Amino acid sequence: MGADNGNKSITTPDPQAILEHADVGIIQLDWDLRLAYANARAADILEESRESLVGRMLQDVVPGEVFRGISHALKRCMKEKGSVTFETSCPRPAERWYGCRCTISEQGYTLVIQDILERKRAEKILRKSEEDYRYLFESSIDGILLTTPDGRISAANPAACRMLGRTEQEIIREGRNGILDTSDPKLEPLLNERNRTGRARGELTFRRRDGSTFPADTSTSIMTDSEGHVRSSVLFRDITELKSSQDSLRKMNEMLERKVEERTGSLEKAGRLMKDQKELLQTIIDSIPVIITLWSPSGKLKLVNRAFEQVTGWSAQDAAHMDILAAAFPDPAYRKSVIRKVARAKAAWDEFEMLTRSGRTLIISWAAVGLSDGTRVGIGIDITGRRKMEKDIIRLAAAIEQTGDGIDITNLDGVIEYVNPALEKITGYSREELVGESVSSLPGFLAGSDECVLYDRVRKDGRPWSGRQARKKKSGEVIDVNVTISPVRDESGQIISTVSITRDITREIRLQEQLSQNQKLEAMGTLAGGIAHDLKNMLTPIVINSEIALMDLEDDHPARVLLEEIMQAARMGTDLVSQIVTFSRRSMQEKKPVAIGPVVREAVDFLRSALPSTIEIRQQLPGGDAVVMADSTRIKQVMINLGSNAGYAMREKGGELDIILTRDDVSEQEAERISPDLKAGTYVRIMVRDTGEGMDGPTMQRIFEPFFTTKKQGEGSGMGLSVVHGIVKEHQGAISVWSRPGRGSTFSVWLPVVKEGDRGRRTGAKSGRVETRSSRYGL
Repeated sequence: MGADNGNKSITTPDPQAILEHADVGIIQLDWDLRLAYANARAADILEESRESLVGRMLQDVVPGEVFRGISHALKRCMKEKGSVTFETSCPRPAERWYGCRCTISEQGYTLVIQDILERKRAEKILRKSEEDYRYLFESSIDGILLTTPDGRISAANPAACRMLGRTEQEIIREGRNGILDTSDPKLEPLLNERNRTGRARGELTFRRRDGSTFPADTSTSIMTDSEGHVRSSVLFRDITELKSSQDSLRKMNEMLERKVEERTGSLEKAGRLMKDQKELLQTIIDSIPVIITLWSPSGKLKLVNRAFEQVTGWSAQDAAHMDILAAAFPDPAYRKSVIRKVARAKAAWDEFEMLTRSGRTLIISWAAVGLSDGTRVGIGIDITGRRKMEKDIIRLAAAIEQTGDGIDITNLDGVIEYVNPALEKITGYSREELVGESVSSLPGFLAGSDECVLYDRVRKDGRPWSGRQARKKKSGEVIDVNVTISPVRDESGQIISTVSITRDITREIRLQEQLSQNQKLEAMGTLAGGIAHDLKNMLTPIVINSEIALMDLEDDHPARVLLEEIMQAARMGTDLVSQIVTFSRRSMQEKKPVAIGPVVREAVDFLRSALPSTIEIRQQLPGGDAVVMADSTRIKQVMINLGSNAGYAMREKGGELDIILTRDDVSEQEAERISPDLKAGTYVRIMVRDTGEGMDGPTMQRIFEPFFTTKKQGEGSGMGLSVVHGIVKEHQGAISVWSRPGRGSTFSVWLPVVKEGDRGRRTGAKSGRVETRSSRYGL
């Protein structure tokens, strides 16, 4: 139809013609889902004639799966009062995919249908292509980098990380200028070529993390991704070994070319054809990132790929002219076993140890496939690195399990996930008691330290923390430990847990305290010895002149009393000087083999008479037959000083005084715990134990210092224990003390036992006689 409008004619389009020529199927359904109309495209999609479609029910026209999809969409269309677009498929008898859109009209439903099978197949192929690309990217032995044309790097595959000696994040951070030798004159022309043509290939020099460089065959191209962004890719391969063999390979090729040229025309043509076929095959198998070998039915190696050359060190020419099996498996018995397994030509993987050309041993996972003509194809994968990593992990786990430092790993919630045996020993808790528990649920072990705060600080700051802490073991014993808490990060740098290393330093601290105390006493002894020498020089004239003056005076002379007081004070000063000399160990007293039992008994007898009856004295002397090299008078002085101090501590309430004499074998560890300068060996141990007032820690730190006393003024000089310390040290022994306020004190004296064969030699005595009784002594 048309209408006259001046000289122009406008044709009104025919709607029916539009429907008939539409490139999508259009179907009109009545409310009972009966086909009232179908255009030509709908008939083609449903593979029916238009005449046979009209008047039939929809469920009789389309497969059941498709009908159910359309029916469900029509219900949605009725409910939502609008159009519904959906896709549906039918896998049988032949795969079908339909894209549909249904709307409501006055007469019923309008269904627009498209055959989208090809699109679905294309999508499936695209997904498969993407999976294949990702597999090739990750497993390729060539380094692959995804970059932008300006040099920024967005991704690197494992082979690139391995060749460059860097992690992927380090490569991304460094960028192109960080991994390439920018002074390489070939770099700029190659980049210009890529910018001009979209792709380029050449040899470039790459730089590893340690600064070393290597040549690489490099291919790069520019592409546009699905979002329209310009990207570039770089594929490179380390050709260090290849370049070293290029000269010999080139010479060999030149020689082969000369021989080929000497052949007749037919042979020349056949040779060129074979050469082309070989190069094609070689190119194909060289692109495979695993070892490929081709063996003739007679067992001769016919072909190897580039991966074989890179892994074994033997070139294709070497493989063709030598017994590779004999070189790779020098042990005849082992080589025979390998050949037997390979000859089976089954697609099953075996592991072999083989030698490379350089003498390095590799672990190869190998499979062989037999062809119909008897030829065998061998496939090998170098798993040496993987096996080494597994061994390293096992060795690391064993080291952690066997180290003397306690190690625990906690997750981000503070829950303990692992503890090693050393930590069990240090804490007294078993692994079952610790693993799965929160750090905050073990307050006894933390002994008051705010461990949770430390773990939270380490996780928040991302930095290790170390310091010294006091910890309480399960038994209640408080120990000193050095603790280091460090964050553990994953490959992306995220903190995933914390590791804590705990070292028990209680013994070291105690040794340091003992050594410091000994050094202080040594210094004080040196000072005291010098003072005693000067005092003795000053007191001697006073004593002598006082005695002479008293001899010249009558008994009733008024100055006699004053001189006697001077004489008494001078003698007291002389006695104090003697004690100072004893403490400083400057006296030269003769020592001889002494049976220690009688000496201790005499001292105990004296204490019985000297101490009040409210103190019960008990003695146990199982080690009384031991012999020590000593001055018996000095040993009795030690016993009496210790007993007198014990009596003073029990002066008000009385108590019990135990004197115990034993003979002990002291190991190096025990000797070091007792005193830093005590040697391992056999010792007499004299214990003086009381039930008196006891002492606190600060008091025990000073008890051996000269002139230090807890007694009231006039009750003691503070030299008693200083003299004891000096006498014991003079006898190459040691003294230790244990005490708690209200629980009494125990002093232990260790004196080295004289061996039977050493008695006469050490004393120089005529008969080696042992002294069993000593001379008089006094306090």
